[in-house]
Amino acid sequence: MLEFSIMQDCDTCTFKKVDSMNTPDNLVKPQIATEFFDSWATYQKIIANNYMKHHELFAKLGELLNSLPAESSFKFLDVGCGDAFYSAQTLSCLPSVEYFGIDSSAQALHEAKKNLANNKISQASLIFGDLSIILDEMVAKPQRFNVILSSFCLHHYQAAEKLAIYSKIKNILAENGVFVIIDIFRTDAQSRHDYLTHTMGDFYRSLSNLSQNEIINIREHVESSDYPNTHFETQKAILSQGFTEVDSCFSLEHYAIYCAK
Repeated sequence: MLEFSIMQDCDTCTFKKVDSMNTPDNLVKPQIATEFFDSWATYQKIIANNYMKHHELFAKLGELLNSLPAESSFKFLDVGCGDAFYSAQTLSCLPSVEYFGIDSSAQALHEAKKNLANNKISQASLIFGDLSIILDEMVAKPQRFNVILSSFCLHHYQAAEKLAIYSKIKNILAENGVFVIIDIFRTDAQSRHDYLTHTMGDFYRSLSNLSQNEIINIREHVESSDYPNTHFETQKAILSQGFTEVDSCFSLEHYAIYCAK
């Protein structure tokens, strides 16, 4: 694990490494996702053109965070933080945030460091490594977070893996804390095959500012790595891991926000 601890002036970083051979052999899907997101120029084009509705989704997240009970400070964990572009912008409007971001792409975390600094998020730690292993470490410490966000991350995991992650997140969520999921979803009657054929077919046709090669790479990534749940499956899975309530807070096309407590 490589940890970047961003200091007050955002000029100094400390690094911790562990032997990568400790990573289990079955972490294939997150590794494939990491390879795709290390082609960062393509993903930045997707964000810049709002192809995945980041603007609307994170505007709603900002409203949700502003509606939470006022705290003098709170700890925010960003699971699969990527470059933290929208998270940093959203949190910049809130007082006294201690930010923690986890991602399996070193390139994404280097971009996240810049975005956090540009938005004056002065208390921030970025952690490089496998999500499941890092969450295990946080459960063991233990660490507690007031808000835990997963945006466009958990659809890369199979159903059993999602359940394990939900359980770990519940164990590190502070009392009265909230777990927020921003992600892609299948309709309740839709198979994965139908989702890949129809929903994603429409998505590929919308990518007018991407090259044909970029679209081919995205399609290969989606077909090998994306396992979105239905809305019903998501709510049932979250409630099965100790959460007492889960609400749909916003939806747009095949994107949605869920809040769990």
